[in-house]
Amino acid sequence: MFWKKILVMGLPNGDNTLVEGQSSGLTGGQKQRLNIARALYHRPQLILFDDVLSALDVKTEIQIMTGLLGRDGLLSKLGATVLFVTHSTHWETIADSVITLDGSGNTTKRSNIPGLQGKVLPTEFNLRHSMDLKSSENVKADQILENPSGGENSQAIDASNVRLPETLVVSEAHIVDIPQHESDSRDYLQVIELKLRSPMYSHFMETLNGLSSIRVLGWQERVTDSMIEKVDRSQVPDYLLYCAQRWLQLVLDLVVAALAIIVITLAIKLHRSTNPGSLSLSLNNILSFNETLSFLLQYWTQLEISLGAISRTREFAHRKLSEPKSLSPFTLPPNWPEHGSIEIRNLNASYAPSTLALNNITLSIHAGEKIGFCGRSGSGKSSLLSTLLRLLEPSSGSITIDGIDLSTINHQTLRERLLTVPQDAFLIQQTIRYNLDPLAQYTDSQLIAALQKVYLWSLFSPLNGLATIAPSNFLSQGQK
Repeated sequence: MFWKKILVMGLPNGDNTLVEGQSSGLTGGQKQRLNIARALYHRPQLILFDDVLSALDVKTEIQIMTGLLGRDGLLSKLGATVLFVTHSTHWETIADSVITLDGSGNTTKRSNIPGLQGKVLPTEFNLRHSMDLKSSENVKADQILENPSGGENSQAIDASNVRLPETLVVSEAHIVDIPQHESDSRDYLQVIELKLRSPMYSHFMETLNGLSSIRVLGWQERVTDSMIEKVDRSQVPDYLLYCAQRWLQLVLDLVVAALAIIVITLAIKLHRSTNPGSLSLSLNNILSFNETLSFLLQYWTQLEISLGAISRTREFAHRKLSEPKSLSPFTLPPNWPEHGSIEIRNLNASYAPSTLALNNITLSIHAGEKIGFCGRSGSGKSSLLSTLLRLLEPSSGSITIDGIDLSTINHQTLRERLLTVPQDAFLIQQTIRYNLDPLAQYTDSQLIAALQKVYLWSLFSPLNGLATIAPSNFLSQGQK
């Protein structure tokens, strides 16, 4: 019941809510709780928690810790061995033993006093209390994530993925109409191929991103079977195309054979007026007509496919952004924002029409103030920051910075002027220098000084310095 309330009841469709990789619409805290619940349903005797409390608010953190490791907690009842990695020290009293790492490989181990756990644990909340998750945080941001063409772009990149039948049953008088008659079948098979291949691509990428979880939970066989099933289904259009090609080739051969029989029959009936040389030439032309027509149709349809691929690629390259344009964009002053005062008036914003992520927000932030937005996971903190960057467009109300309405500022210009540190750390698979300064505006000494201030230069200096490649698993979440 506990996990049902904090995980399932807060989602739009309960446990049937579709989670689609990185665009799931789940907050950081909800992703962490979902991972915890998945591990618990596995009923392990040894479980490893890698800082799973970092994105949770205090109340939710207390409920999860007491619900798992408290006197009546689930893991306590199961008698499971728990290794809990965290930088928070206020939960060390719940552990039987605490091992401290100093960053240099040195460890310090100490045991807690038996019986102390029950005295120092925070008061346990009623585990039946609902967590009041905002379902609007779980809905995909249609304005931001919308892809009008779906998976068709993967088809446009490689024109050879769609193969038209090499031969068609046509008469000489209707050769010009061949592409038009074939287009319906081609488009239909192309749609089928796109629908069946997209799940295969998605499953492959999700498997790569979740290899560690798959191996830990022992899901290799299940994931492999699922992948094989999707690969088999993705080959259905190819099989149908091959069958259509073979059938059309057979029919065309029969038509050409019928023409040859007709010519021979006429030659026999009209043998007195038939020239043997002309008859031989006619039969030779009929036999080569099949091959000539096949090549003609093949090259014509291949040209059509190639032109279609070019058209789709151009459409993808020049497609208008799904974000709405500014009301009256103008050139900002070069030093904007100079002061940093923010005015928000009657702000409403939502990811879906049915629910509001932000409801009638009004506040004033003066220049130089340090403001903290506090709230539970899913309460709208990230949504409020998204409106400042116009990642989430307000449905009503206004936001001004230094007296300039954000709706009048170009999206790219606005995001270049505001410095943002997102909740989910993002690193490009490039050098440390590129990740710090992609526009190459600062010197090496300035970048090294910045790394020293956050205590990371000692990590890169023994390697290649700023030229060190930063893979996703090289840095911890806190270092990112």
